[in-house]
Amino acid sequence: MPTLESELILTPEKKGIRVAIEPAVNALGSLIFLSRVDIYSGLDPWVVKTAASLDQELLQANLVVMQGLFYAWEPDRSWPSFMSYVDHLEATDPLVLRDRVLDTYTELPCKKENEIDVGPISNDELLSDFTTFIAYLRSKFGEEHVDETIEEEAYHLLLKPKKMRSYIVSHFRTMWTEVLETEWERVYPLIEESALAFQKVDFSQMTPQEAMRYITGQTDDKLGWLIEKSNHLVFIPTTHSGPYLYTFISEDTGWILFNARLPEGLPGSASVLSRTELLARLTALADETRLSILAITNERGQICSQELIDILQMSQSSVSRHLRQLSASGFLRVHRTEAGKCYTQNPERLKGTLRALEVLFNKRS
Repeated sequence: MPTLESELILTPEKKGIRVAIEPAVNALGSLIFLSRVDIYSGLDPWVVKTAASLDQELLQANLVVMQGLFYAWEPDRSWPSFMSYVDHLEATDPLVLRDRVLDTYTELPCKKENEIDVGPISNDELLSDFTTFIAYLRSKFGEEHVDETIEEEAYHLLLKPKKMRSYIVSHFRTMWTEVLETEWERVYPLIEESALAFQKVDFSQMTPQEAMRYITGQTDDKLGWLIEKSNHLVFIPTTHSGPYLYTFISEDTGWILFNARLPEGLPGSASVLSRTELLARLTALADETRLSILAITNERGQICSQELIDILQMSQSSVSRHLRQLSASGFLRVHRTEAGKCYTQNPERLKGTLRALEVLFNKRS
């Protein structure tokens, strides 16, 4: 299961901040993005094309491992390579991997909107039957975040920890040799360029929020919980995330995957990375529905999700996908109100995008 979205809790404490390549976390992020193609629009074209090319069995296995068994493999430290991390998983006691999943589930609070707060439950009780298991997950994550087909496969693997470990390890090895290895060689120079450029920056005088804005180009209020919980923040450039941020968390470290880019104001940069970041923004604009949403928010100043659903005559899931991409790309700001999520335009992002286009064309003229 994906991690829960938590309340924003900011802290003035100084955090250790660094930017690193992190090969293992990078590969895991790519596998996560492959499992989210149907949920997030605007992911890197390689992710979309690769997901479309994989056979259904491998795609389903990726969903089960990356979503249904997420907490079994969630990284807790740096690794020099993805395969060294996989070797570590293979050597880990399968009961430890299983209990990571179950302990996380039982320790999570129930979703606020649930009318009934479930009481304490042991791991044995949680696995006693699938009906109990799936009902418990819905109480913790919410109905909309639980895919019964994925969770049923995960449940049967949790019943057999050794089989579960073998399933995860085998899937990771297959995905590395058949999907990720060649792509990693292709994108590594871009990831390295981004990491090395940010490693030259002194973050000691920045707050975590300022560092996040400087490194990722985004201010994501939903990551306040990660900042509050983590003594160390590791920012990891990836070429696969499109406009989105993705996070992992260990005991004291938050890992934040962001679209590989260069520091703002870097003189004389004609890097492919500059064009890649610009392309991610332009992709968000290259859609009639998303342009309509921007026009509506410009006209009204602020508009809420349900109003957009009514105006556009589209399903909630479709509108949510478009809003998610526009807000992740920085063109919309999200506000939580009594009416739910509402949106306003971010004119600075549009101006910045136009400036980036002007710089690109001036360099080529």
